[in-house]
Amino acid sequence: MNKPQDTGNPHDGHRSRLKKRVREQGFAQLEDHEALELLLFSTIPRADTNALAHRLITRFGSLGGVFGASLAELQSVEGVGESTALMLATAGELFTRTARESSVRYGTMREKSRLTAAVSRLFLNEGQEKLYLLCFDETMHLKDTACVAAGDGSHVQFDQKKILAKMIETNATIGVLAHNHPGGTSDPSVADIDATRAVAVLLRKLGLSLADHIICGDDGGVYSMYADGRFTRFFY
Repeated sequence: MNKPQDTGNPHDGHRSRLKKRVREQGFAQLEDHEALELLLFSTIPRADTNALAHRLITRFGSLGGVFGASLAELQSVEGVGESTALMLATAGELFTRTARESSVRYGTMREKSRLTAAVSRLFLNEGQEKLYLLCFDETMHLKDTACVAAGDGSHVQFDQKKILAKMIETNATIGVLAHNHPGGTSDPSVADIDATRAVAVLLRKLGLSLADHIICGDDGGVYSMYADGRFTRFFY
Protein backbone atom coordinates (compact mmCIF):
# COMPACT_ATOMS: atom_id res chain seq x y z
CA MET A 1 0.00 0.00 0.00
CA ASN A 2 1.32 3.43 -0.94
CA LYS A 3 1.95 5.80 1.96
CA PRO A 4 0.82 9.44 1.74
CA GLN A 5 3.52 11.61 0.22
CA ASP A 6 5.44 13.78 2.70
CA THR A 7 4.87 17.36 1.60
CA GLY A 8 7.02 18.84 4.35
CA ASN A 9 4.04 20.62 5.85
CA PRO A 10 4.03 19.95 9.63
CA HIS A 11 0.24 20.50 9.71
CA ASP A 12 -0.63 17.84 7.10
CA GLY A 13 -1.18 15.12 9.69
CA HIS A 14 -3.65 17.24 11.65
CA ARG A 15 -5.51 18.21 8.48
CA SER A 16 -5.77 14.60 7.35
CA ARG A 17 -7.14 13.53 10.73
CA LEU A 18 -9.73 16.32 10.73
CA LYS A 19 -10.90 15.45 7.22
CA LYS A 20 -11.09 11.76 8.15
CA ARG A 21 -13.30 12.59 11.17
CA VAL A 22 -15.70 14.46 8.92
CA ARG A 23 -15.83 11.65 6.38
CA GLU A 24 -16.52 9.04 9.05
CA GLN A 25 -18.60 11.01 11.58
CA GLY A 26 -20.05 13.98 9.72
CA PHE A 27 -19.92 17.68 10.56
CA ALA A 28 -22.15 17.70 13.66
CA GLN A 29 -19.38 16.45 15.96
CA LEU A 30 -17.04 19.32 15.10
CA GLU A 31 -16.48 22.24 17.45
CA ASP A 32 -17.05 25.68 15.93
CA HIS A 33 -13.34 26.39 15.58
CA GLU A 34 -12.78 23.02 13.90
CA ALA A 35 -15.49 23.65 11.30
CA LEU A 36 -14.00 27.07 10.59
CA GLU A 37 -10.53 25.55 10.43
CA LEU A 38 -11.72 23.07 7.82
CA LEU A 39 -13.04 25.92 5.69
CA LEU A 40 -9.76 27.79 6.00
CA PHE A 41 -7.90 24.87 4.42
CA SER A 42 -9.17 26.07 1.01
CA THR A 43 -7.20 29.31 1.02
CA ILE A 44 -4.39 28.57 3.48
CA PRO A 45 -2.46 25.51 2.28
CA ARG A 46 0.41 25.48 4.78
CA ALA A 47 -0.08 27.68 7.87
CA ASP A 48 -1.66 26.64 11.20
CA THR A 49 -5.36 27.18 10.58
CA ASN A 50 -6.27 25.91 14.04
CA ALA A 51 -4.69 28.91 15.69
CA LEU A 52 -6.21 31.25 13.11
CA ALA A 53 -9.69 29.81 13.61
CA HIS A 54 -9.38 30.48 17.35
CA ARG A 55 -8.17 34.05 16.69
CA LEU A 56 -11.10 34.76 14.39
CA ILE A 57 -13.74 33.50 16.81
CA THR A 58 -12.09 35.35 19.69
CA ARG A 59 -11.94 38.57 17.66
CA PHE A 60 -15.56 38.46 16.44
CA GLY A 61 -17.17 36.57 19.32
CA SER A 62 -18.80 33.70 17.38
CA LEU A 63 -19.06 32.03 13.99
CA GLY A 64 -21.87 34.42 13.15
CA GLY A 65 -19.59 37.30 13.99
CA VAL A 66 -16.86 35.94 11.72
CA PHE A 67 -19.20 35.51 8.77
CA GLY A 68 -20.81 38.89 9.38
CA ALA A 69 -17.52 40.78 9.44
CA SER A 70 -16.45 43.09 6.62
CA LEU A 71 -13.46 42.46 4.39
CA ALA A 72 -11.48 45.15 6.19
CA GLU A 73 -12.33 43.73 9.61
CA LEU A 74 -11.34 40.23 8.55
CA GLN A 75 -8.03 41.38 7.13
CA SER A 76 -7.21 43.13 10.41
CA VAL A 77 -6.79 39.68 11.98
CA GLU A 78 -3.26 38.33 11.91
CA GLY A 79 -2.95 35.58 9.30
CA VAL A 80 -5.93 36.63 7.18
CA GLY A 81 -4.97 37.79 3.70
CA GLU A 82 -7.15 39.14 0.92
CA SER A 83 -8.10 35.72 -0.47
CA THR A 84 -9.11 34.32 2.91
CA ALA A 85 -11.05 37.46 3.81
CA LEU A 86 -12.91 37.31 0.50
CA MET A 87 -13.69 33.61 0.96
CA LEU A 88 -15.07 34.14 4.49
CA ALA A 89 -17.09 37.20 3.49
CA THR A 90 -18.51 35.36 0.47
CA ALA A 91 -19.43 32.36 2.62
CA GLY A 92 -21.15 34.70 5.06
CA GLU A 93 -23.14 36.34 2.28
CA LEU A 94 -24.23 32.95 0.93
CA PHE A 95 -25.30 31.79 4.40
CA THR A 96 -27.31 34.99 4.87
CA ARG A 97 -29.05 34.67 1.49
CA THR A 98 -29.88 31.03 2.15
CA ALA A 99 -31.35 31.84 5.58
CA ARG A 100 -33.45 34.64 4.14
CA GLU A 101 -34.72 32.52 1.26
CA SER A 102 -35.64 29.49 3.37
CA SER A 103 -37.35 31.52 6.07
CA VAL A 104 -39.50 33.95 4.11
CA ARG A 105 -40.12 32.46 0.70
CA TYR A 106 -42.47 29.59 1.32
CA GLY A 107 -45.28 28.42 3.59
CA THR A 108 -47.94 30.02 5.70
CA MET A 109 -47.31 32.62 8.37
CA ARG A 110 -50.40 32.46 10.56
CA GLU A 111 -48.38 32.15 13.78
CA LYS A 112 -47.06 35.54 14.89
CA SER A 113 -43.87 34.00 16.30
CA ARG A 114 -43.12 32.37 12.96
CA LEU A 115 -43.69 35.63 11.11
CA THR A 116 -41.45 37.69 13.38
CA ALA A 117 -38.71 35.02 13.26
CA ALA A 118 -38.85 35.00 9.47
CA VAL A 119 -38.71 38.78 9.30
CA SER A 120 -35.71 38.88 11.63
CA ARG A 121 -33.75 36.73 9.22
CA LEU A 122 -34.29 39.26 6.45
CA PHE A 123 -31.91 41.59 8.22
CA LEU A 124 -29.10 39.20 9.10
CA ASN A 125 -25.79 41.08 8.85
CA GLU A 126 -27.61 44.03 7.26
CA GLY A 127 -25.97 47.39 7.93
CA GLN A 128 -28.25 49.47 5.72
CA GLU A 129 -31.80 50.41 6.62
CA LYS A 130 -34.21 48.59 4.30
CA LEU A 131 -37.95 48.22 3.94
CA TYR A 132 -39.44 44.89 2.88
CA LEU A 133 -42.97 44.02 1.82
CA LEU A 134 -44.23 40.48 2.46
CA CYS A 135 -47.17 39.65 0.20
CA PHE A 136 -49.80 37.13 1.33
CA ASP A 137 -53.04 35.72 0.02
CA GLU A 138 -56.18 35.66 2.16
CA THR A 139 -55.04 32.46 3.93
CA MET A 140 -51.71 34.07 4.91
CA HIS A 141 -49.77 31.96 2.45
CA LEU A 142 -46.63 33.87 1.53
CA LYS A 143 -46.55 34.67 -2.17
CA ASP A 144 -43.48 36.89 -2.40
CA THR A 145 -41.03 39.03 -0.44
CA ALA A 146 -39.54 42.18 -1.93
CA CYS A 147 -37.25 44.99 -0.81
CA VAL A 148 -39.24 48.10 -1.67
CA ALA A 149 -36.88 50.75 -0.28
CA ALA A 150 -33.36 51.24 1.03
CA GLY A 151 -32.15 54.13 3.14
CA ASP A 152 -28.93 55.84 4.07
CA GLY A 153 -28.54 54.05 7.39
CA SER A 154 -30.73 56.37 9.44
CA HIS A 155 -33.87 56.75 7.36
CA VAL A 156 -35.86 54.88 4.73
CA GLN A 157 -38.53 56.41 2.49
CA PHE A 158 -41.83 54.54 2.18
CA ASP A 159 -42.77 54.45 -1.51
CA GLN A 160 -46.55 53.90 -1.51
CA LYS A 161 -46.72 53.43 -5.29
CA LYS A 162 -44.06 50.72 -5.22
CA ILE A 163 -45.76 48.94 -2.33
CA LEU A 164 -49.13 49.01 -4.07
CA ALA A 165 -47.62 47.90 -7.40
CA LYS A 166 -46.00 44.88 -5.72
CA MET A 167 -49.28 43.90 -4.05
CA ILE A 168 -51.08 44.04 -7.40
CA GLU A 169 -48.26 42.25 -9.26
CA THR A 170 -48.37 39.28 -6.86
CA ASN A 171 -52.18 39.29 -6.61
CA ALA A 172 -51.81 39.61 -2.85
CA THR A 173 -54.61 40.70 -0.56
CA ILE A 174 -52.61 41.10 2.66
CA GLY A 175 -49.31 42.85 3.14
CA VAL A 176 -46.82 43.03 5.99
CA LEU A 177 -44.15 45.71 6.14
CA ALA A 178 -40.80 45.07 7.79
CA HIS A 179 -37.77 47.25 8.23
CA ASN A 180 -34.67 47.47 10.37
CA HIS A 181 -32.98 50.07 12.53
CA PRO A 182 -29.23 49.48 12.08
CA GLY A 183 -27.42 50.67 15.17
CA GLY A 184 -30.69 51.38 16.96
CA THR A 185 -33.53 49.79 18.87
CA SER A 186 -36.74 48.36 17.44
CA ASP A 187 -38.84 51.23 18.80
CA PRO A 188 -40.86 52.94 16.04
CA SER A 189 -40.23 56.59 15.23
CA VAL A 190 -43.02 59.08 14.64
CA ALA A 191 -42.14 58.93 10.93
CA ASP A 192 -42.48 55.11 11.00
CA ILE A 193 -45.95 55.36 12.50
CA ASP A 194 -47.14 58.10 10.15
CA ALA A 195 -45.84 56.30 7.05
CA THR A 196 -47.44 53.03 8.15
CA ARG A 197 -50.77 54.73 8.70
CA ALA A 198 -50.64 56.22 5.20
CA VAL A 199 -49.92 52.82 3.60
CA ALA A 200 -52.67 51.11 5.63
CA VAL A 201 -55.25 53.71 4.60
CA LEU A 202 -54.23 53.51 0.92
CA LEU A 203 -54.50 49.73 0.81
CA ARG A 204 -57.82 49.72 2.64
CA LYS A 205 -59.33 52.06 0.04
CA LEU A 206 -58.47 49.47 -2.62
CA GLY A 207 -59.85 46.49 -0.70
CA LEU A 208 -56.43 45.31 0.49
CA SER A 209 -55.10 44.98 4.04
CA LEU A 210 -51.90 45.83 5.86
CA ALA A 211 -51.64 43.22 8.62
CA ASP A 212 -48.56 44.45 10.46
CA HIS A 213 -45.40 46.51 10.40
CA ILE A 214 -42.50 44.77 12.11
CA ILE A 215 -39.31 46.60 13.06
CA CYS A 216 -36.05 44.84 13.91
CA GLY A 217 -33.48 46.62 16.06
CA ASP A 218 -29.75 46.16 16.03
CA ASP A 219 -30.06 45.10 19.68
CA GLY A 220 -32.00 41.98 18.69
CA GLY A 221 -35.36 43.47 19.60
CA VAL A 222 -38.38 42.92 17.37
CA TYR A 223 -41.38 45.28 17.50
CA SER A 224 -44.83 44.57 16.02
CA MET A 225 -47.22 47.47 15.51
CA TYR A 226 -50.12 45.01 15.39
CA ALA A 227 -49.13 43.39 18.69
CA ASP A 228 -48.74 46.83 20.23
CA GLY A 229 -52.33 47.66 19.30
CA ARG A 230 -51.51 50.55 16.99
CA PHE A 231 -53.48 49.11 14.08
CA THR A 232 -56.75 48.84 15.99
CA ARG A 233 -56.24 52.16 17.75
CA PHE A 234 -55.01 54.33 14.89
CA PHE A 235 -55.01 52.71 11.48
CA TYR A 236 -58.47 51.14 11.04
